[in-house]
Amino acid sequence: MAKRKRIGLIFQYDENWAGGMYYLLNLINSLNYLDEKEKPTIVILYRIEKAKDLTIGLYPYLEFYPFLKGWTIFDRILGKTLRLCGITGYSPQYSSKFVDFVFPCTHDIVHSYNSLKKLRKVYWIQDFQHNRLPHFFGEEEIKWRDSSYQSIADLNASLVLSSKDAANDFKNFYPISKVKIEIIPFASVLPSFSEINLSSLLAKYSLTQPYFISPNQFWKHKHQHRKQARDYLHKFFDLIDEDPEKLLRQNVFQIS
Repeated sequence: MAKRKRIGLIFQYDENWAGGMYYLLNLINSLNYLDEKEKPTIVILYRIEKAKDLTIGLYPYLEFYPFLKGWTIFDRILGKTLRLCGITGYSPQYSSKFVDFVFPCTHDIVHSYNSLKKLRKVYWIQDFQHNRLPHFFGEEEIKWRDSSYQSIADLNASLVLSSKDAANDFKNFYPISKVKIEIIPFASVLPSFSEINLSSLLAKYSLTQPYFISPNQFWKHKHQHRKQARDYLHKFFDLIDEDPEKLLRQNVFQIS
């Protein structure tokens, strides 16, 4: 069997940004749909132990390492030697062969953790809120984001975006760019509902007719508008009338 790829996954546990954690958890879950021989080893790089609790059991090939690489005997000897030579500030770094690449990298992560310096990096920008909704941000925050995103644009590296609209925004707001854009649409992996008794659940909430629920929030910076939502719903109900099973056979609602 060919050696599995090793992908470093930077898992930042942040209770103030649940969306970021859901993105990573769904990303890990989605790998379960790959053929066995194609499944990579996912190396979780974490700062807080809670990241391990959230991901253990989601996927069969997980390894866990802290952001800050531990000090080996070699590191201690090298650090002491450098200090004797008047060179301070040494800290251990993961080898360039530790993983094939590490994702999702942001400007602040790359500059905050020397331990990741040698690793091949794949960058990620979640959206462009500060461009589309500037009234939600202070002047300094906007300047910092613009500077960070432009620094990514200047790299000979790969940048993952979640939609064609995000890619268009990036090209529009940061036209001078060398980075290679890869579009990987976000998708949620839902848990199994096979053990739920639907009859009792419908009775509990007095649901006697078919219905459709979409708990989305529609945001300008994601190019989601009321007209798009109406078109989406019309398409959904047309397909129900035409061929209900088609909804299960393919992703007919992938929105760019």
